[in-house]
Amino acid sequence: MKIAQINAVLKKLGADIKINKLSDLVFLETKTNNMPLGQAFVAKGYHLYAINPQYTDAEQTITIDRGQAFTDTRTKKATGQIAPAKLNGTWIAPETTTSASDTGKIMVRDGYLYQHRYDSYERSAIQGLSSYPLISLNQNTTYASQKTNAARAGYQLTQKSVASGDSLGYLYIFVSENKLIRIGLGQTTTYQKTSTLVAANDLPKDDITIFEQLDQKNPGEAASIITVKAGPAIVGMSSSIKYLTDPDAGQITSNIPVVSLENGKVTTSDEESGVD
Repeated sequence: MKIAQINAVLKKLGADIKINKLSDLVFLETKTNNMPLGQAFVAKGYHLYAINPQYTDAEQTITIDRGQAFTDTRTKKATGQIAPAKLNGTWIAPETTTSASDTGKIMVRDGYLYQHRYDSYERSAIQGLSSYPLISLNQNTTYASQKTNAARAGYQLTQKSVASGDSLGYLYIFVSENKLIRIGLGQTTTYQKTSTLVAANDLPKDDITIFEQLDQKNPGEAASIITVKAGPAIVGMSSSIKYLTDPDAGQITSNIPVVSLENGKVTTSDEESGVD
């Protein structure tokens, strides 16, 4: 395998490292007859990656498992308290292969985590778990499930954590003011804060206004997602967007069309028709 092929395998395994030469890999041999093993290894932090540098005849058609990822079962230390206001900004996962469903970019603003997927902007609440009594957290099945997901990836989710979730089942743990870990679908992805600002083309001001005013217009609910295709913007409302503690978080209970946004005021179809 070439260096580029090995790095492609590492990326597919969820690694945030690259090698520059074959000697960056560790090759082992058996103790009894000094025969080399058929794998090469590289490690970073709590993760070990095994690469299978096999060679085959060009005319032979087989499927090859190119590698495996392993995580140290010793969980990392829990993060200390992070002030939510210090999380505001743009966060980038540099190793992400961008797509319509995963842009590799997260926007954080005033206690909410925003993402752009397909034709929609989604948001979720960033939760400082210290605001919850410990006994309440320990009895919460949603928190228990998220805690298990974190532990499987080698991280601790505790009452000291500041974290969030989303509609796809990902867990986001803020490790520091500038580092965020996303856990889900068998992978761990690292995000770095690249700016304390959020650009308008990443998160339009009008969308923030719609989220905020739909919250105000619908007490007891939260605006979860804004979708714009042909026609007016449609706001999906949920009973909660607190994915760490609420099993119903992100489940759409109603869809509200936005008729207009003028002079900072949002008008919905219900209001235009006079329906309370």
